[in-house]
Amino acid sequence: WFQATLINAGRENSTAREVIIGAATFWEQVGRPVAQVGGEFFTGMVYQAVKSNLEPVGSLSMGLNPQVRQELPDRVREFESGFPETTAFRLGRILGGMIGLAESVAVAEHGGTLITGGIVACGTGVLCEAGAPAMALGVVEFAAAAAMATASLRGTAEQVVALSRPPRGVPTAEPSVARPPIDPDHYDPTQPPGEGWEWHGRGEPGGNKGAWVNEQTR
Repeated sequence: WFQATLINAGRENSTAREVIIGAATFWEQVGRPVAQVGGEFFTGMVYQAVKSNLEPVGSLSMGLNPQVRQELPDRVREFESGFPETTAFRLGRILGGMIGLAESVAVAEHGGTLITGGIVACGTGVLCEAGAPAMALGVVEFAAAAAMATASLRGTAEQVVALSRPPRGVPTAEPSVARPPIDPDHYDPTQPPGEGWEWHGRGEPGGNKGAWVNEQTR
């Protein structure tokens, strides 16, 4: 069947040939662009979610090592400079930030549960040996959740701001400049077209060796 299909595809005006050409055209015009946009969106989402989760580790490393504190932010900016500046990628990062924020809430809830359990255990006066480590672990999880939430919110805000800006290389509209009024009934070349116009040139005003100029129109 496969060989017969290939033989028929080689014949002009055959059904198999039209199907193959139609499928290839559909892929080039629709499938490939959709796959590219979906890939950029998914990549941005995963990157931002992972970055939000690793932010506490980076903050801890920056606090323990002065050299890391100086180099890490620059390394991250250099790494992110190679990312595509497409809408799909930025929307993916926004969703990834929201996922990171949801994870931080879950971690904070678990940390709060550990702290509460530790306090109750220590309140009994008997289980404090188990309650104290639980409270310490809860505090660590709560601090990690705060760092995750901060990273998620900051990353989301950065992408929202970036989406509101025009892409690089796209010129922005220049502010309109108020032009001085010109008398539509002006026909005398020896007289200025309106207020603020001066004759620049040789010879008498209105001649062919000069022009009326208004500094506001330059």
